[in-house]
Amino acid sequence: MRYLLTASLLVLAAPALADGSRVAFRDDHVVLVDGKPFFPIGLYYCYEEFEDPTGKLLADLKAYGFNTLGYYRWGAKGWRQEMDRAHAAGHKVWIRGHNGFAIDSADIEKAARDQVRQTKDHPALLFWEFQDEPILNKVSVEGSKKGYDLVKREDPDHPMLVVEWPGAANRFELWKGIGDVFATDLYPIPRERGYGRLPNHDITQMRDYIA
Repeated sequence: MRYLLTASLLVLAAPALADGSRVAFRDDHVVLVDGKPFFPIGLYYCYEEFEDPTGKLLADLKAYGFNTLGYYRWGAKGWRQEMDRAHAAGHKVWIRGHNGFAIDSADIEKAARDQVRQTKDHPALLFWEFQDEPILNKVSVEGSKKGYDLVKREDPDHPMLVVEWPGAANRFELWKGIGDVFATDLYPIPRERGYGRLPNHDITQMRDYIA
């Protein structure tokens, strides 16, 4: 098993077998899922766990304390069943949009719209995600704004996540008004890696970068 741990935004309620969910924010920016506080503790790249047909590996991740997983297998054979298993294990997922929701053609717009329509009512869905590190990767800001507007029209109940390299902090303003959750992808665990440019290599470097 290979994990990348990211310090991100505790689930306080067991998953319900209802269609869809409504994700919003309290006035103090706490995430609300169907009106109840939810603190995502997430993992990237859990391919082996999603592929396990028994659901045991997903249940193991939940027992370790995780409750939110990046899902990058949308459209692959059995993707909906994998999301069903994640939901049954008590996980939420964030899903990267088609072409990272950077819409620069009619074909990409149709594919992104179809993706949202096919997925928005799944109870495991927490966030939609733009392309990874869009500033660093020179993703079209104009195309991403179109993608943001499309998702807001099609699925106003699930916020959109932007994950960006902290070294691009001086250009964050380029994405002002695009996205609902902005995260920086720091990887301070394990501490022994000495990750980051700051002297502090503990998980509290999240605070220092944001400051």
